[in-house]
Amino acid sequence: MKYFVMLVCFSALLSCKKVTDKSTKIVSDQVYINNQWSGDKLISDLGFVDQINISCLLTSPYFDRSEEEVKQDDLKCILSKINFDYSKLDSLREKKIIGHLNDNLELYIKKTIPENLENADIYNQVSLFIKKDEVITDSIAIYESINYIEALTVKQLYYYINNNKIFLLSLLDDESGSSVKSWAEYYVDDSGKIKLVKNKKIDHTKIEEKKSSQIKQVEKTTETQT
Repeated sequence: MKYFVMLVCFSALLSCKKVTDKSTKIVSDQVYINNQWSGDKLISDLGFVDQINISCLLTSPYFDRSEEEVKQDDLKCILSKINFDYSKLDSLREKKIIGHLNDNLELYIKKTIPENLENADIYNQVSLFIKKDEVITDSIAIYESINYIEALTVKQLYYYINNNKIFLLSLLDDESGSSVKSWAEYYVDDSGKIKLVKNKKIDHTKIEEKKSSQIKQVEKTTETQT
């Protein structure tokens, strides 16, 4: 009886060890992205992107608006639905690991310097780096805020990371409001390379039409005042 009890206990220990090893392996093989740094899911939604030029371009001159009109324009703009605080990336000071795609692929972000900074007054850029077996295999800029004070213009780049998919939205903020420059979807393959899946060409016809209507409105106002 004594030997039987010992045998049962030994078998139980082996069984527990197998379960623990299996559990550890599952965790290590899972894709993990830290949602504190994954960006806003809306960036991946083309329906959302299509509404930006419609809702975020101003219908009255930028400087002629009252405080209440500014508040209403901000609420009307669909970009107000973004909940992720991209401005926290401006204060990023060191490399930050944000996830893993498997045992070999590590994702991290860090500050980089944008290209073509002529006349830019304030700028911030953060890039995503893919590292496989301690070697950087690829990288891409995923966040930008480039401010041209005299031109009253800010170029913005927002992102969303969902497992191995990367979505990028490029915006332009100026006196006309906010408009889309471009949108793209990428994925990270098993070798750690970033590949383009699709991008969207933005039709700026409506933007030009709205700008023209703004100019006409300003001219009409000036004539009335005269």
